[in-house]
Amino acid sequence: MSKTQSNGDASPSRRRPWLIVGASGAALSMIAAGGLVWWKAQGPEHLTTEPLSEHAIAQTASDTAWEWDPPEGAEVFTVRPIPSGVAVQLDDGVVALDGVTGEPTWRYRRADASLSAASTTPDTRLLALAFEKEQQEEQDRSDPALEDLLVLDTSTGEIVGQQEIGEARPHRIVNSPVPGPRGATQHLPASGIHQVTNDARIELGARGFVAYSLTEDSELWENGTAFPGSPRTMRSRTPTQARPRSRGTPLSPAD
Repeated sequence: MSKTQSNGDASPSRRRPWLIVGASGAALSMIAAGGLVWWKAQGPEHLTTEPLSEHAIAQTASDTAWEWDPPEGAEVFTVRPIPSGVAVQLDDGVVALDGVTGEPTWRYRRADASLSAASTTPDTRLLALAFEKEQQEEQDRSDPALEDLLVLDTSTGEIVGQQEIGEARPHRIVNSPVPGPRGATQHLPASGIHQVTNDARIELGARGFVAYSLTEDSELWENGTAFPGSPRTMRSRTPTQARPRSRGTPLSPAD
């Protein structure tokens, strides 16, 4: 079987293999470069495309279909399935690859900030990216740091939502158990984009669970409590009732 290899070759001494299963029952082999090198260019590198064809995800692998090298100096963190292939999460953004050919289809990378988190929605139609943001001198140090949230259409790479959010607190970012209603234990990060639905991101704070729109700067609903022994209440907001947040307001209060 022939192979298609894209540009962006990395030094052999710094390569490590990535192996994933893609379309047509073939294993997709990618070579990841280690290290961190900042771009010299100013502003984001954003390339979009026409809506892409969808490819079924194979359940088994029989051969290597193609190989892809990440851009020089970029570090690969993980690979996420999307309808047209895979989205490769780098330290400074994401590159989408066609699942059949391995050719890059769209990309979004930033030279001025590192990518702190990324999540696809359950239907894989949207990809949420959180970038570190330079903090203002007048910002209260007790408040969560701010991040830029971008939501991309995985079929085209186009931006469908952009807003400013509060950074997930470090001690609650990785599967921290939190008391839930009626004695349940919730294993959820406190904030950020680590828990998403097809149209919302879910946070857990002193107010309980709160859902914020992925594409608009508004609150969709909240669960009135997340603590045992208290009645569980739910308040929803229709689009006309959605409550916008002022830019720079932390998403969840301090613990």
